[in-house]
Amino acid sequence: MKEQQGAARWSVRWKPNAGAAALGVMALALLGAGCAGPRPDDMRTAAGPAFGLPKPPEFVGGYFAVLLTNVDGFSARVTLETRSRATATAWRTVSGELVGRGPHLLFAPAGGNSGKRDLGTAGNAFVWDVAANHGFVISDALQGVAPMSGTRSVTNIVEQPASAGLTPQNVDGHLCAPTDVTVQSSDGTSVTLHVWRAPDLNGLPLRVTRETEIASVVLNLTGARLETPPLKLFQPPDGFTKYTNAEAMMSELATRQQTIRTRPIKRQDNDDNDRFNFGNGQYPGQDPGLY
Repeated sequence: MKEQQGAARWSVRWKPNAGAAALGVMALALLGAGCAGPRPDDMRTAAGPAFGLPKPPEFVGGYFAVLLTNVDGFSARVTLETRSRATATAWRTVSGELVGRGPHLLFAPAGGNSGKRDLGTAGNAFVWDVAANHGFVISDALQGVAPMSGTRSVTNIVEQPASAGLTPQNVDGHLCAPTDVTVQSSDGTSVTLHVWRAPDLNGLPLRVTRETEIASVVLNLTGARLETPPLKLFQPPDGFTKYTNAEAMMSELATRQQTIRTRPIKRQDNDDNDRFNFGNGQYPGQDPGLY
């Protein structure tokens, strides 16, 4: 396995076909990826996970996601921030690139996502079919892909006039009109979301907020553009190892991580204390926020 230095970064790119306005060839690039994966047809299985399982953020596999499927296609920078209502302290911030086409969403995380529970997003990209309520997670460190399914699905959406006190807002240069949306799910729960849509972007929501008893959750899209990405963008990347499930993939990542942590590198012959050097425990290409 070829090791490379530097943290891994995701980038989602595609370019138009020559002489055509429509978007064409796609490249899902892993900048600074750590190691070459095994054979693409190698299906891996493993015991239970050694640490937290990947979990798609709320704007991919949660209540917010259904609001992002009302346009033919878009791309944007996304930020989801969760704050304490009591102290306004930010508990968690997730950001990256978000691409959508109808019910299909792809999220590629940026470096520097913060929060104690971000084991599930750091270093992992997510592709989701909102209508079918399933998708897959892509591991940068392993250059692998594993299927995932949601635990609940949306059964009904009710849009109504905005609550008192909600006014139009200028979001990233777009004047957005507010509305309230109640989302009901298959487990019997429902939430009310405050949504600001941009009329000049075919009603794409640029800001969505949700209030709970203890937290405020705010989603913002910036640099949004209406464009139709190719469907291939929402397929597993070519040449990536296919795992049977996320548990198997994360277990292998943990096993490799432990191997590198405990493997002695070389003896320091000129060291007066006769010490040994050991690996620093960082898997090549991993997001520093994972460990």
